[in-house]
Amino acid sequence: MSILQTELATGQKQAPQAYTSGASASYLATFEIKAGVTVNAADIVELGPLPAEHRIIAATVIPQGNFGASVTADIGIMSGTFGDKNSVRTVGAELFDDVALTAMASLTKGDSILLATSDQNRGIGVKFSANVVGAGQKLHLLVVYAQ
Repeated sequence: MSILQTELATGQKQAPQAYTSGASASYLATFEIKAGVTVNAADIVELGPLPAEHRIIAATVIPQGNFGASVTADIGIMSGTFGDKNSVRTVGAELFDDVALTAMASLTKGDSILLATSDQNRGIGVKFSANVVGAGQKLHLLVVYAQ
């Protein structure tokens, strides 16, 4: 198992913060699977953070390219320390559980909206149901969150 990361997860780009109660912020995380690269079903992609003291209020997954009709994804909160690529971590399905990657999909589960806040940044990750052989596919996740 490998942990793959976007620029938001490595800290090369920063997610905006909502610095006052009730204010919201958002980001669009993008993970590209380049030609010749395979993302295995056991791999986790850390897309970006759920900033400390924030809660998710909306999310949309936007697949671009052909992931295959039978490939689905679980998208949720990762265990462990945000940005840690070396430890063994897991990913839940609080945002999307077995979402098809054939069309755009908006959040329908309440799990992520009802998730308690934390005083630590948490990773938002994705795990594919099968190996994805790269041909320039992109997985975009629009996350809207509030303090």
